[in-house]
Amino acid sequence: DNGIDIYSYKLEKTLVSAEEKLVFERYKEELNKFQEIEQKIIKTLSEKNDKGIALSILLNQFQPQAQKLQMVIDLLVQTKEKSAKQEQAKNKETVNQAYDNLRNLLLLTVLFTILSAFYLNRRIGSRLTLLQNKAAKIARGDFDAQIKGKQSRDEIGVVIHHFNQIILSLN
Repeated sequence: DNGIDIYSYKLEKTLVSAEEKLVFERYKEELNKFQEIEQKIIKTLSEKNDKGIALSILLNQFQPQAQKLQMVIDLLVQTKEKSAKQEQAKNKETVNQAYDNLRNLLLLTVLFTILSAFYLNRRIGSRLTLLQNKAAKIARGDFDAQIKGKQSRDEIGVVIHHFNQIILSLN
C-alpha cells in the first residue's frame, strides 16, 4: 500500500487538465474499494482462518474490483496521453511562432543592414565623388576648387580639410 500511496502522490502532482483530475479522483475511489476488499480478505484469513470465505471474497469482489481499477488506470493513461498530445501541439505552435519571430527579426536585420549600407554609401560616396571631381579640376589647372560646406570630423572630413589646405597653399 505504501508503494501505491507514493505512486499516487507522485501521479497526482503531474495532473494538468480537469479531465485528468476527475479520472484520478475516480482512480482513488476504486483504489480505496480495492484496498478495503484486500483488508477484508486479510482479516478473514487472520481472524477466522476461513480460506473458503476468503476465496469467495477473492473471486466475487476482489477480482471484479481489480478489473474496474485496471479500467480506470487505462482511462487515466489515455487521458494523460491526450493531455500530453495537446501540450505537445501547444508547444509545437509556440516553437513555430518563435521561428516566425526569428525569421521576421532576421528579415528586419537584413533590411536595416541594407538601408544602413545605402545611407553610408550615399553619405560617404557623395563626399568622395565631390573630392574626386575637385581633384580632377586641380589636375586640369583650376586651383580655385576648394570644397565648401560643413566640415565633419570623420576620416573623409579630415581628408577634405587637408585637401582645402593644399589648395590654399597652392594659391
